[in-house]
Amino acid sequence: MAKTLAACLAWAVARSTVDTARLDAEVLLAHVLDKPRSYIFTWPEKCLNIEQEKQFEQAWQSYCQGKPLAYIIGTREFWSLQLQVNPSTLIPRPETEQLVDAVLRDFPAHTPYVVWDAGAGSGAIALALKKERPAWQVYASDLSLGAAQTAKTNAQNLKLAIHVLQASWLEAAANESLDILVSNPPYIAEDDVHLAALTHEPLSALAAANNGLSDIEQLCLQAMRVLKPQAKLYVEHGYQQQDAVQAVFQQRGFLQIQTEKDYAGLPRFSHGVKP
Repeated sequence: MAKTLAACLAWAVARSTVDTARLDAEVLLAHVLDKPRSYIFTWPEKCLNIEQEKQFEQAWQSYCQGKPLAYIIGTREFWSLQLQVNPSTLIPRPETEQLVDAVLRDFPAHTPYVVWDAGAGSGAIALALKKERPAWQVYASDLSLGAAQTAKTNAQNLKLAIHVLQASWLEAAANESLDILVSNPPYIAEDDVHLAALTHEPLSALAAANNGLSDIEQLCLQAMRVLKPQAKLYVEHGYQQQDAVQAVFQQRGFLQIQTEKDYAGLPRFSHGVKP
């Protein structure tokens, strides 16, 4: 006998110890049904067909084995944008929206600034900035072919005209061509114990050498070449890296260096101005 929607949710929650299991089960069930979550609340006694029930149970087993929900359903919301994600891209985090907030706060809307999102992954930052600042010329680069293709697909689906390149950091950017450089680079130390819980996401987008600082050092070095005078660099980093990141900025000659906190009150991203 086919399960009702309520029974499917009860079955799923009973098999998981994750705090968000109920919400995640609702999101996954709505995805399988191709309905909004409100449908589940309105029609809890509706029954799934055999194929839907099988699809939901198999997907939930993957979830219980640690596969992120965003990879199972293939999408993640960021800045009210529905983005495709897959194992070639990081899953965008809510904290990164504050990086977008800071850039929008610091630069007015109607000036046609040139912006570059380095290590763009799914294109989340670049697309959020383009959504809010249509006059800006926005570039996004990622060394991963899969990530670059995903960012292009997201731009096409959202009808946001950004330039996506498969390239390492800023190698494709011209000298002194950028007004704004923003990045959420790999910053977890390669021996960090927390990496064990992130095995489904691409390691190359998470971990960096030199205690997680090597990619930030490379960004700061290249930024001095591609940024215009008085242009700004914004970098997300680990909450314990504030002093080390500020030191890297100083060593590369940046001025007006500041670190800002995330929603949890932890130092999460830093920015500085090229002289």
